[in-house]
Amino acid sequence: LCAGTAFQSLIIADKVKKIVAVDNSKIALNCAKLNVKINGFEKKISLIKSDLFKSVKGKYDLIICDPPQIPTPHKISFGGDLIETTIDGGTTGRHIIDKIIKKAKNYLKPRGRIQLYHTELANIKKSIKLFKKCQLIPEITAVKQGAFGRTSRERLRHYKKIGIKIKYKN
Repeated sequence: LCAGTAFQSLIIADKVKKIVAVDNSKIALNCAKLNVKINGFEKKISLIKSDLFKSVKGKYDLIICDPPQIPTPHKISFGGDLIETTIDGGTTGRHIIDKIIKKAKNYLKPRGRIQLYHTELANIKKSIKLFKKCQLIPEITAVKQGAFGRTSRERLRHYKKIGIKIKYKN
């Protein structure tokens, strides 16, 4: 889900039998199609245009998703900036994350897993509670701390307003 340019799909393509990459953006899917072709995985990776799970059929062993999750104030106008709209997670960053977690179990095979890329800005603790509520077992498998990019720096005032505490390193 939220496959974007198919980066995650390409990383695991030689380790699995079949991949269904899903995104709601025609532009992202066109990029994904080109990337899949360049890397020679046209027979292994199929692309679907869908608003999250709406056009997805079947159950899966693994769902990988990198949803838009940067908290964004309503007053920001993207003006068609594709990069900006691909990261907008609503005012709390949870707009898409919550939808994915709530529906994921319906699309997982028994013992299936969901791998969700998640920023601390979108409140990982809330996601862990929601996974448990949805009868999924949460596990943090990796943590990477990085510097704020332009997009996050522009939203620092908004983060403070919604209660996100930023830790600064010297």
